[in-house]
Amino acid sequence: MTDEKFDSVIRSSQYFEGTLQLRHPNDEVIEFIIAQLKANRDAYISKEVKVKNGLDLYFSSGRFLQNLGKKLQAEFGGDMKISVRLHSRNRMRSKDVYRVSVLYATPEIIKGDVVKLNNRIILVSSIDKMLHGRDLDNGKRISVKYVKKDFEILDKHKTKVMKVLPEIEVLDPDTFQGIKVRNPKMGAKLIAGENVTVAIDNGAWIIA
Repeated sequence: MTDEKFDSVIRSSQYFEGTLQLRHPNDEVIEFIIAQLKANRDAYISKEVKVKNGLDLYFSSGRFLQNLGKKLQAEFGGDMKISVRLHSRNRMRSKDVYRVSVLYATPEIIKGDVVKLNNRIILVSSIDKMLHGRDLDNGKRISVKYVKKDFEILDKHKTKVMKVLPEIEVLDPDTFQGIKVRNPKMGAKLIAGENVTVAIDNGAWIIA
């Protein structure tokens, strides 16, 4: 079983120079990998294998794969390890042939997630030992400590603005009823019928 999202960048081939061991991938990480491949027509995925907790992706270019691993870590954080091993020797060229392995594990929280932490709703911009982002209640930048299991990642939904007066309401994606926006300052310039992305937690939180 494979992830159909990669179909557009897979070329069935026995040739590969490296393997991306992708663990706990999410849609954002998968879309990032596909975008990087589409921007570089010299690299492609030769084969995709589903494994426990993720996928093994076989890449035609070892150099591209190493750069991709570094870009994934820079963009999303998480754990990344590159290893290179001697595979064979090309006698025609008198040159050693190496295979690259990149292990990348997506972190629990990534850039762009909406997190409920200490009763705050935060749009995440980056992660290190602290969680950095924007408090959606007041729109201010915030950096807070966090520990595993001490937060909740909220789903993001695309919906429409139902009305703006006397208060902003959007269409609840589950009940299809109007739901009050909890951070109206973030939606001050919205108009009825406009598309908007929200997180739901005791009301709707506009993401901007």
